[in-house]
Amino acid sequence: MKIIILLVIFSLMLIGVQSKSGYPTQHDGCKFWCVFNHFCERYCAGYKGTGYCYFWKLACWCDNIPNWVPTWSYATNKCRAK
Repeated sequence: MKIIILLVIFSLMLIGVQSKSGYPTQHDGCKFWCVFNHFCERYCAGYKGTGYCYFWKLACWCDNIPNWVPTWSYATNKCRAK
């Protein structure tokens, strides 16, 4: 029984390490603009995650997406709004 509990805990830790949350970026480094949730839900589901439109920032927010998906960061912001 202890081994099963240990395996479950280890699996949960591993899943947490291999996923992240954030604003996914477009090829130009800008966040995906949105007003309605359905666009973000479909976009994030394409990366096997979940998401919604964060209305106050008008941008898609994704949870549980793979680490290789580029996400927006204030420190590495490369978006050049037109």
